[in-house]
Amino acid sequence: MKAEEIIRLGGLVFDRIEEGFDHYESEVITKSSPELYQILMEMIQKNGWENSFVDFYFGRLLKEEQERILQVVPVYWHDILKQYEENQEIYYPLTENLLKLTWFLTDHEYLFSTYYFCKEPCTIWGNYNNTLVKFYKKKEVT
Repeated sequence: MKAEEIIRLGGLVFDRIEEGFDHYESEVITKSSPELYQILMEMIQKNGWENSFVDFYFGRLLKEEQERILQVVPVYWHDILKQYEENQEIYYPLTENLLKLTWFLTDHEYLFSTYYFCKEPCTIWGNYNNTLVKFYKKKEVT
């Protein structure tokens, strides 16, 4: 899936977090890991799985970087990770398994993901020290 598809569906996609701060309203949220995960689940409930996406760039990592991640994650994630190891795409429709995997990687700061919601447009960047940044609606031009 391409970024343009998420944008066409109403999502907010930008390459650098500074762009988000410059062009969108934002909220910095610092909470426990379970509370942050709950925020993602609430956004999925509001938007539906069909309007929820994630960037996940495991397939773009060098083989050595992929191997380092495989060494630190529980074995039960290996089969799912291997499905993405040669995929150059980074944007994917969010599924329950992909949410659990990307959140585990993000929560442990092994590999960060960004979550995109299109029905009620919102983008969530994180997690850095139990902090997410939630971007929504465009800033008013003055």
